[in-house]
Amino acid sequence: MGLTTQSQSAITKSVIDSVRNLGREVSFMPGASVVRRGESGHSFYVVVSGEVEILLGNDGAQLTLARLGGGSSFGEMALLTGEPVSADVVARSETVLFELAEDNFKEAMSQSTTLRDHVLTRLANNLHRTNSETWGLFQDVKALNALMNTTDSKTGEIVAESSPMQRAYKKVVDIAADWEAIMIQGEPGTGKLFMAKKIHALSRDADSPLIVVDCSDIEKDKASKLLFGTTDLASFVDGLCESNEVDLEFRGALHIADKGTLVLRHVDLLDDESQDLLAGYIKALGDSKRISPLTRIICTSRKDIAKENESGLLSQALVEKLSNNIIKMPSMRSRKKDIIPLAKLFLSESAKQKEEDERLLNQSAEHTLVSQQYEHANVAELREAVEFATLISDELEIDSSHIFTGPKTTTHSIELDLGESSPVKWLLHGKTTLILQAAMLLFFAGLAIICLSWPGSFAANVTNIMVWGLWWPSLMIMFLLAGRVWCMLCPISSVGKIAQHFGSLKIKPPEWLKDNSPWLVALSFLAIIWSEHVFDMLNSPFATGILFIALMAISALCCLVFQREVWCRYLCPLGGLGAAYSVSSMVHIRANPDVCSSQCKTHECFKGTGTFSGCPVFHHPLFIREAHFCKMCLECMRACPHQSPKPYVRPPLQGVWRVDDLSPALVTFAVVVFFQGLVTLAAPRLGWTQSLAGYTALSLMAFTAAVWLGAVLPGFLTRESNMTVASRIAFGMLMLGWGPFTAFHIEHIPGLDLLRLYFVEHVNVLDPTVQFDISLLTILQTCIISIVALFAAITMWRIWKRCQAQGTKLLVQGWVILGFICIMYLVTAIVLVTLPGKVS
Repeated sequence: MGLTTQSQSAITKSVIDSVRNLGREVSFMPGASVVRRGESGHSFYVVVSGEVEILLGNDGAQLTLARLGGGSSFGEMALLTGEPVSADVVARSETVLFELAEDNFKEAMSQSTTLRDHVLTRLANNLHRTNSETWGLFQDVKALNALMNTTDSKTGEIVAESSPMQRAYKKVVDIAADWEAIMIQGEPGTGKLFMAKKIHALSRDADSPLIVVDCSDIEKDKASKLLFGTTDLASFVDGLCESNEVDLEFRGALHIADKGTLVLRHVDLLDDESQDLLAGYIKALGDSKRISPLTRIICTSRKDIAKENESGLLSQALVEKLSNNIIKMPSMRSRKKDIIPLAKLFLSESAKQKEEDERLLNQSAEHTLVSQQYEHANVAELREAVEFATLISDELEIDSSHIFTGPKTTTHSIELDLGESSPVKWLLHGKTTLILQAAMLLFFAGLAIICLSWPGSFAANVTNIMVWGLWWPSLMIMFLLAGRVWCMLCPISSVGKIAQHFGSLKIKPPEWLKDNSPWLVALSFLAIIWSEHVFDMLNSPFATGILFIALMAISALCCLVFQREVWCRYLCPLGGLGAAYSVSSMVHIRANPDVCSSQCKTHECFKGTGTFSGCPVFHHPLFIREAHFCKMCLECMRACPHQSPKPYVRPPLQGVWRVDDLSPALVTFAVVVFFQGLVTLAAPRLGWTQSLAGYTALSLMAFTAAVWLGAVLPGFLTRESNMTVASRIAFGMLMLGWGPFTAFHIEHIPGLDLLRLYFVEHVNVLDPTVQFDISLLTILQTCIISIVALFAAITMWRIWKRCQAQGTKLLVQGWVILGFICIMYLVTAIVLVTLPGKVS
């Protein structure tokens, strides 16, 4: 279009007078459009008075390329080449232009030698500059385009019902009218950019440019050029640089945001030179409002600038200039009163955007939202949770089962994708899993029938030995290494699904059930352990059969009444044990966040399809904080059309310290198992615990200790009562508790208690001298407890190191006391296995 984007010699009044008969003067009010991008060129213009602005981009996202004053010209390139206009030209102030229409322009060029020389000289200069500097200019413009965000500066309403947010908003209102530099600091997702836009919107120049630059994306050696543009940086900060005379190649983000606002995100990541230049510009801005460009500076940082100054990441000069106006954005943890109003606002915005009916939060969803910590992305995390709920809910009402928060799954340092492995393909093919489930159900149903029909027979005794001596120890090992793989084939779950197939009321699980699930699972687990001891199930096939039938009946009843598999999700003690150990297991299923965000719109993995039911335990494989509730049924893999969910194998224990957000739902259960493991090992060895009253009293003491420790654990380990750290430690203690439980149950492996290891002084076939002997069972039990204790120690140490790396403030004395408790636990377990016990 022949836009003048560089310094040019002015066309004098005499030149205009010489061709005045061929043109006309036209006037434009401020903001009026002279020419629009994409139009065909129809005129050549000379600025007589006033100023025009050349803009590149779309409405609401335009960059200022140049401002042209008196004597400047534009429009000749479109007339000479026939190409469409390449940029918008808008009157900056009340402006008078001399216009030469296309036909008259050609005649004027022939009449006025001065005009012809002026135009041709500029064209020649432009061509020379293009040949020598185009590539560098292209790189700079490309970098600026990548860095800058010039989206609509309009903002929504501020929700400030909480006191911390009210204080922050009051500060915004107080300083919005001033032009002093501002620092906004706060955790990720607290709304720093939103507040910067709000300050711009409340200022007197709300219609001026708003440019956002992310300093984390700027290469350090190019930061000064991209932000400040001019090569003469010293004169720039002295206010000697007039933006109207700055060529495009010397223009930076400050020039483009002239008369408006420049937001520098992550300002602490700027290099030292750029920080000093920024401090110099802010100082010049405070000393004089006549400098050009005149741009308001708003900086944001996730960190406290006072601490950053101490660490040397922010220069002293910049800290001094930003310290006068600091806005601290509160975290969502301190904005509990704002959570529900914000959630409702997000629902309203989502409905308007999608042009659909607005969703409603029921009381359970509100309770769930308020109970979350939003430690990873604060307001952004809340918005994501609300918007995600609208996607996976088929009804207008959103309940707690639709609320997912926390980080999405991320890959571990060492991880192997099993999605393409032969065993997984075999399980997913046809009705393989269904056949295996049917076979397992028939097998256990047969065991139950034998135990109930012929309780005193040899077959029933063998069956009982298989259950408690083989199946149960194998289950403990499976839970530790592979998590809830057993749940895929569990016959108790299969009975429930069969019952549901014939009909179900499909009632949503009540909130009291969800809220109290950790206690219910822990109590049901204790009830089974207590029944096992009191009714002597290890020696009573009939009692074992009753247990199986009771569990199957409860599972069937739950499926007949509720949606999906409520028993497996909220009540099953075996499921709870598997869920707890799945955190540290080697096998887990997770979705690929990139695939889900780019391709998925319907979330069949959660909601199901016409063929597949979706997740039976109200879990979405995209969110790792709920992954331990996954029952490994593979339904999500079958339902997902994008093949996002896949099984992975990882090193054992890794999940305990690497997962950024462990759900606290199973902390109570984990600590209960920790204490009950010692009780179970002690019961057959201490005479007073073998009675009903003694065993019940010891179990109640262990349960009370577990409840107390679970309650004090967060404040016991960290200054901020960090629940994530407490969850990690609880799962580490669960690892330690696996030893006594497994040591107790391997006592019932047939014949293992009869094997002994003899130590002799010398070998004599006729008369060997035996020094001492020891049970092979005791050696095996000691090894199991010791090895698992080593694993637990490694886990605890890695948790400690990760907490330090994340800057968590730890209470050393609490960790020392916890270490003492674990050591005493280990010593007690080893002493117990050396005592003679009542072994059936």
